[in-house]
Amino acid sequence: MSKEKEWLLKEGKLTEKNLKRLKNKEPIDYIIGYYDFLGCNIDLSFKPLIPRTETEYWVEKALKEIKGECLDIFSGSGCIGLAVLKNTQSLVDFADKYFLKQIKHNLKVNDLKGKVIKSDIFSNIKKKYDFILANPPYVPIGRKLDKSLSFEPSKALFAGKDGLLFIRKFLKEVDNYLKKEGVFYLEFDSFQKKEIEKLLKDYQYEFFKDQYGKWRYLRAALAREKKK
Repeated sequence: MSKEKEWLLKEGKLTEKNLKRLKNKEPIDYIIGYYDFLGCNIDLSFKPLIPRTETEYWVEKALKEIKGECLDIFSGSGCIGLAVLKNTQSLVDFADKYFLKQIKHNLKVNDLKGKVIKSDIFSNIKKKYDFILANPPYVPIGRKLDKSLSFEPSKALFAGKDGLLFIRKFLKEVDNYLKKEGVFYLEFDSFQKKEIEKLLKDYQYEFFKDQYGKWRYLRAALAREKKK
């Protein structure tokens, strides 16, 4: 029996209908209906982007320093901000354009409290934060993807011809929403590292690899001369 079938059996969901969904390459996480992310039960009933182990990897590391007020932007399922609320004493705002109901539901499921803001990137953000955590769409339009990804929301995946559409917009504005000693984390695809580095001239930054040895995220703060 495959691991997926074993999981369905364990969850009491080994039905003919779900086996057909699995055979059709639908992600097992959608079939089960949730994803465990750093101690949080991430419900997926509104079909947000499924959390990734690569994201879980860097968020776990970021948790070691996060404190104060935090913004989870491009929030989707809310998994990043929920992990911050669950594992730190921080206050968290969630910003997303599409999945507000999913975030609110996941706050309720995990008995956590946070502010949910409907915002096109920073359009409705009115304050500054100690930490901003961003996992934007970064897949180039036209890239051939595995069939399982066709079940996930394209608006949470694709970002222009080079995948940097939202990253460029984010980096252009993020300094306006950071406190003087504020820090932001940003997830990206490994091939985008060189282009992103060109956009970081106003920041002190460091790139990091994920658990698979691929460049996956960066940590940045305002350069000294830019701090307000």
